[in-house]
Formats: sequence, C-alpha cells, structure tokens
Amino acid sequence: MDMRCPFITFSRLGKHGRLGNQLFQIAVVIAHSKKFGISAKFPKWHCKYDNIYYSDFFKNKIDESLQLDLIPHVKVYREPFFHYTEIPKQINTDFYGYFQSDKYFNHCLEEIKKLFEPKEAMIEQISEKYKNLTFSQICSIHIRRGDYIGSVHEICNIDYYRACCTNPISPQKR
Repeated sequence: MDMRCPFITFSRLGKHGRLGNQLFQIAVVIAHSKKFGISAKFPKWHCKYDNIYYSDFFKNKIDESLQLDLIPHVKVYREPFFHYTEIPKQINTDFYGYFQSDKYFNHCLEEIKKLFEPKEAMIEQISEKYKNLTFSQICSIHIRRGDYIGSVHEICNIDYYRACCTNPISPQKR
C-alpha cells in the first residue's frame, strides 16, 4: 500500500469488541472515507473472541488489504467520548474506539446497510431454522452477563429487564 494514497483504517478490527462493536467501527471508517473521499482499508476481519471471519457472512466485502506494518507510520484518532462527537477530516489515520452512534454514518446510511447485507445462504439457513417464528410478532432479549462481571461499566438490573418485558415498544414507535 502506498502511503501517498490517503487512507483511514481501524487496525484493531476483531480485537476491540465483538460483532456489534465491529459493525460500528467499520461503519464509522467507511462513512468518514465517503465523506472526505479517502480510501478505507482494514485488516483481515477475524474476531479473536469467537475465532470467526465475519467477512464471510456478508454479500459485500470491505477492503481487507491493510498492511499492518504501515500502522506505526500513521496517527491514531481516539474516540474522545462515549457519545457522538464530530470527527474532523482524518488522513492516514487509524481509528480507535467504539463509535456507537448512527450519527457517524447517517449521511451514508443506505450504503452502510447494503454493506452489511447477509449472504443469501445465511438468510436461507436462518429462515429454515426459525421458520415457525417468521410470521408472528417476536421480541428477543439477549442478556450478556459473563464477560461483564467485574466490568467498570454498569450492567442493567433485573427491574430494567422486567420493564422491557411488560412494556414492549409498539410497532408504531419503532
């Protein structure tokens, strides 16, 4: 990769959070690249936690041609807060953080959604596995607790989950 061709990246992709975090991390880099006309380059999208190549799940591919030996020669943009903060133009920069706000990529939301479309084979597999559930209204609750025990971040208490179950969001409010 030529350093004269501006690029941005998230070199720790797959090592800084799990799938949900990684989708936000890819989205912010792609959105920034679109906004400023800069190439977005990523390392191979392998999740160290789950030992999975997530890029195999999606129809569209991200550019996984990042040469990690270039990373010492680029600056790092660290997410300053856990809420949306406008990111100034970054060139030859390695992003670091979670970037958990759709405000980072609202200007190219349809492109981001298209990027993360699952492969047909995956849709078919899920449809077959859950065929009895596809025509009814479903609410799913995922409680991730194990790796949060002892975390510095607060976890939701049981009252929060009870309120979610007794006061579901109506389709009109989604």
